[in-house]
Amino acid sequence: MMLKPSGPKVRTEQTPTKLNAEQLEILRQLVTAQPDATLSELRERLYEKTEVLIGVATVNRMVRWKLNLNLKKKSPPHEKRHLGSPIGPI
Repeated sequence: MMLKPSGPKVRTEQTPTKLNAEQLEILRQLVTAQPDATLSELRERLYEKTEVLIGVATVNRMVRWKLNLNLKKKSPPHEKRHLGSPIGPI
């Protein structure tokens, strides 16, 4: 009976990127055209243009790490704090 070595599996190869250079450039164009788009919106638009479907987390990784871009967040409307708020001024 062979015993399996215990401990974490050692990665010997890097997982290939989900998008090729052309698809990454399309994603860059989508982000540049609408920097306040959500990751889900970018995912859908990328699929419409490339027929490649990737997860929202993968879109996030591609935008941040491969393209070195940041998405602009839509600012929520300014809310007044309640007088009894424990976070408000004392």
